[in-house]
Amino acid sequence: MATYEPFIWPIPTSKVVKVPKLFRTLLSLIFTAPFPSELGFAPLLDDGDELDGKLFDKITEEECSVVAINAAKLGEIAFKARDFHESTSKCPPAHAPSLKILSTYILLLFHPSSSTHYNLRRTLLLTSPPSVLKGELYLTSLILIRSGKSSPTWSYRKDVLNLLLNHPSTPVVSHPSILSTELNFVTRIIKYYPKNYYAFNHRRYVLLRSPSLLELDLEVTLEELKMNNSDNSRVAHIDWLLDNVKGEVDLEGVLERLEGWGGEYPEAETIWRAVRAVGLRVLKGGGVRGEVLRRWWEDCEVIGRGEGGRKGKKHQESRLKAYLWCVSVWVRDGNGGEVEGRMGRKIRTMCLKELGRREQVNEHLDRLKDTELMNF
Repeated sequence: MATYEPFIWPIPTSKVVKVPKLFRTLLSLIFTAPFPSELGFAPLLDDGDELDGKLFDKITEEECSVVAINAAKLGEIAFKARDFHESTSKCPPAHAPSLKILSTYILLLFHPSSSTHYNLRRTLLLTSPPSVLKGELYLTSLILIRSGKSSPTWSYRKDVLNLLLNHPSTPVVSHPSILSTELNFVTRIIKYYPKNYYAFNHRRYVLLRSPSLLELDLEVTLEELKMNNSDNSRVAHIDWLLDNVKGEVDLEGVLERLEGWGGEYPEAETIWRAVRAVGLRVLKGGGVRGEVLRRWWEDCEVIGRGEGGRKGKKHQESRLKAYLWCVSVWVRDGNGGEVEGRMGRKIRTMCLKELGRREQVNEHLDRLKDTELMNF
């Protein structure tokens, strides 16, 4: 996995406050150990067995080097890190900023949700050169592979990335490379930490800075949805991409793929939520609307004849609810005509028959008040 290089902070000396040997060694390991590769994507500071009686050591496993800490010592080190950070307030002003940077570096590895420590780093590093900013991206990378849903970490990473891209010393020609690296990292984090609202928000920020990647990301996200079909964050991201992709999108092709996956994974409600988002766009866009409605009608006829048996019950329910939602919203918005009206009535009849409980479709039926679809 491509990533940034750590910024090796010099460790200052002070007669009042000294950096404990424990943290000197830990920082040295972090600054010199290669970033975990895709092959051995492992969390930093993982709970592990004691290594030859040592507190921590480098572990090399198939091209992947990480820092491991004896699980029994994690709490002890975390308390010592806090004490070290508090002691920096007693040091001479000349050394205070450097020591606070080092102490928060260590603390955030153990407490990644501390907005206070991130705010301190924002203040101290606001005017830093690109090499330092890239080092901060490296730090947040180490944190996120262990705590992929840490909201303060994602927020800080976005601020640092924004500073890096807007820094006068960062060449504009390097922006595509930086953004591509960032997108690859976020995609990897989402793979290991799915249903990740914070990561998808960051992904959108990166894509807006690089619009040429939007269409490719739509294809990637669709494939991700097939592999992880219970992730509503991906459906929301697909919806967002369809709103922002500048080129022509084959909506009918996307819809057919989603419907096919819904048949393969009948329990995957999330895929049918994606069908709703894309299906409504197809109806609003015209063009192939008639073909799509005819296909939906045929599906309803098949379900109405009872084909599919008990095994297909969940699939039938999800499919009918998705179709009903699309058509009802389409008509609610002042569209539709006789074809859509007959389609809506057919779906409603099938839906009530198959689901057996009217309350499951009441939400959709409420959208149809005062429309042709309610004239039974």
